[in-house]
Amino acid sequence: MKKDFTALLHGVDEPGSISVSFPDFPGCVTSGDTIDEALKNGRDALEFHLEGLLEDNLPIPEHTDKSEVAKYIK
Repeated sequence: MKKDFTALLHGVDEPGSISVSFPDFPGCVTSGDTIDEALKNGRDALEFHLEGLLEDNLPIPEHTDKSEVAKYIK
């Protein structure tokens, strides 16, 4: 079953690296020099994180409602 999770991009309007975080997975973060690179690295990081959860028989969280995601945006 496919699930969608929200990725937040940080620093898009600033020079330097663009960070990616996932509200549903605290601590799962990565970055890239461009938006495309950051998103690719984000997919890779999330896949790795999910594989770890599955290997450890831990639950995969439900997707956070979009209205709840707003609290993570500064």
